[in-house]
Amino acid sequence: ALLLAISVWGNYGPLEYYITGIDEDAGQALVDFYCERRAERNGHRLSDCVQKQQEWGMGLENARFNNEKHLESNSTGGAVLDWETRQLNILQFTAGLPWGLDESYLGPKPTTTGYGAQKTVFHEYFHGIQQSALTSPNGAARDSKAPPRWFTEGSAEYMAQLETHRQRANGNLTLTEIGGQGDYDFHFWMRIYLQLSKQTFARCGGFIADSGWGDKCDDYFAAYGAGAWAIAYLTNRYGEDSLLEVLYPVIEEKGFEGAFLHTFEMTVEEFYVEFENFFALPETEQMAILPQ
Repeated sequence: ALLLAISVWGNYGPLEYYITGIDEDAGQALVDFYCERRAERNGHRLSDCVQKQQEWGMGLENARFNNEKHLESNSTGGAVLDWETRQLNILQFTAGLPWGLDESYLGPKPTTTGYGAQKTVFHEYFHGIQQSALTSPNGAARDSKAPPRWFTEGSAEYMAQLETHRQRANGNLTLTEIGGQGDYDFHFWMRIYLQLSKQTFARCGGFIADSGWGDKCDDYFAAYGAGAWAIAYLTNRYGEDSLLEVLYPVIEEKGFEGAFLHTFEMTVEEFYVEFENFFALPETEQMAILPQ
């Protein structure tokens, strides 16, 4: 799935992808390998790197520990992009099992399908594309130009949903014999996102602009669900290439709001009004904008 995402959207590496299990000795060996790599390539002190990977919430040891908890609860792990490693000039992803790609690892009742797990890989890789567009070595400078949560998560989710849907349809994205079986339908999930984000906004009394961390509509379906629909709406009007070919190439120069205006010919505030009107339409009209 990762290699397919790269072939579809382009190579935004250097990229390092670490998959953790549950074995403590193997986990320590992975930490040692990672830190030797950082010492050689980035000049890090080995002991400091090992300590960070063992104690940090995003570290490799924490990922291994979380795998144990996932197994105990018969739930799934996932994949994540470490945004801090931007300073290392790499895209670093960490993934845990179980995550739908190995049904035998989970047991008889996996809580995600293999197709759903593949979608997650595409989602996280798209975050890598987003991260690569902001080239400043200064974290505060990058943050000042970064999109709001709904745009960051919504674009990663929508592009992943749509592209895995297409790659399954053309036979490029398949499961192994141990992959978690079950369908993962693009249109079904977009309908669910639409319905549950509407419920969220009715409950929180806000809209997509209020879906940031700590905001009154801080909710998965407000940020990811309505965010995915925001991207569906924008790309339906301005083309599917508008993100990768127009917005992200200028976001470092113009910042998010300037890049948004450049790409979509309206301000972010004007979009909020337009998108809220779209959200009030009948569901059949909303679903009609989605590609088949």
